[in-house]
Amino acid sequence: MDWIDKKFGVKRVIVGYEKDPGSKPVVEYGFKEEIKLGKLQALFNEEADHPMFDCYQLDEQQAYKLQPLVIGKIDLNKYDFFLEAYQHD
Repeated sequence: MDWIDKKFGVKRVIVGYEKDPGSKPVVEYGFKEEIKLGKLQALFNEEADHPMFDCYQLDEQQAYKLQPLVIGKIDLNKYDFFLEAYQHD
């Protein structure tokens, strides 16, 4: 686990929402294994010191690269998917 995730108790997941604006989450997928923050920073074009606490909508390329790492199917035709971070115990 990266130090920033450990320090703040951060968990990152992929969340799918109905395509209607303001909809609630429909699916949430965890990662098969812990994913390095640096890998996500590179994939989402963030600086190496950015903690990535924001939500990031997945485009087709990002979905393709993350799919093998995620427990569940990222179907961009069905849902809008985001990388999200939240604090856990």
